[in-house]
Amino acid sequence: MASTGVDLGGNQIYVSIKTGTQWPPKTFDIRVKYEQTIKDIRQKAATVGGVPIEKLQMFWHKKELVPASYDHLTLAQMKMHTGFSIMAYNLEEEPDYFPPVEATPKGLVQKMPVTDAEYLAAHPEAAKDPKFLVMEKSKLDAAPGFKATAPVWQDSALLAK
Repeated sequence: MASTGVDLGGNQIYVSIKTGTQWPPKTFDIRVKYEQTIKDIRQKAATVGGVPIEKLQMFWHKKELVPASYDHLTLAQMKMHTGFSIMAYNLEEEPDYFPPVEATPKGLVQKMPVTDAEYLAAHPEAAKDPKFLVMEKSKLDAAPGFKATAPVWQDSALLAK
């Protein structure tokens, strides 16, 4: 524990690995120091997650951590700290990406959800922009008194009711 001065081995990074349509994803934490690289995180995540390293696709801050572009960077260079989370996909099965992804020259990028009706009214072009995922309020309750959000293409039957 940091409060007692005991070194637990570095920053605690959470990793969630999704395989195909499996839900929930396998989630665990790994410990890495600031001077370690993204490749070190990839190796530890592959070992703990039981996935071959070449079949592990990682995302952080909605961007794919493409090995050729990111593996040499340290946690300090990426400004990655304790408590940060990495979403990963096991490519041994066809991945079921959510949020959906878009291919870019620098790798895959997760689409950004947009639920603000005022923003969409002021920027109608955003609904056609491939980097945005248009979402609307659902008739489903997320909690008593709070409406959930769902992608329009997934919840269109519920919205029609």
